[in-house]
Amino acid sequence: PVVIAHLGEAEVRGSARSIPGFHITRALDECAELLTRHGGHAAAAGFTVARERVGELSERLQAIARRELSGADLTPTIEIDARLSAGDLTMRTVEFAESLEPCGSGNEAPLFSAHGLRVRGARTVGADGKHLKLTLGSHDSTGAWDAIGFGMGPLAKDLPPRLEAAFRLERNTWGGYESLQLNLVDLRPEQAEKDSAKIYFLG
Repeated sequence: PVVIAHLGEAEVRGSARSIPGFHITRALDECAELLTRHGGHAAAAGFTVARERVGELSERLQAIARRELSGADLTPTIEIDARLSAGDLTMRTVEFAESLEPCGSGNEAPLFSAHGLRVRGARTVGADGKHLKLTLGSHDSTGAWDAIGFGMGPLAKDLPPRLEAAFRLERNTWGGYESLQLNLVDLRPEQAEKDSAKIYFLG
């Protein structure tokens, strides 16, 4: 959970974002006597507090977080909607994903994963090599796909030869040619177990 606040002369106005398992608005409810106002829901909240009480509020929220999250596994994870095989990586699957639009809060675009992907090519793109551009192939060499990982440029140096990927499927149009592209959310070295619906962050 994180809180970002603007320190005014008399008041502090803050915005909070949380994680599954920690209801941020209930935490603020426990601090109601310190607050001028507050509101929100499980994952996000806003509040106003007198500047002289912001230190006390910070200490109280940290104590609540320690209590609520004690013993919890806080390893970042990604929940996958479907695990795809090489034969599923087609424009037909892209069309299926598009049929679920409009996507946004409460109706996120489907998140897929695939394992046994071979790294056939890797390079960085964008300013300062910030982004990762991959060519991924199937384990049996029957297919190849372009992939883009925004903000993943630093991973280019240490990619394993075979990996698992979490991604969203999208159309990539360039020069009048349309192709399938994997918009990467995360990567990991290929694991022995293939039935997990969780992908753990590399970086």
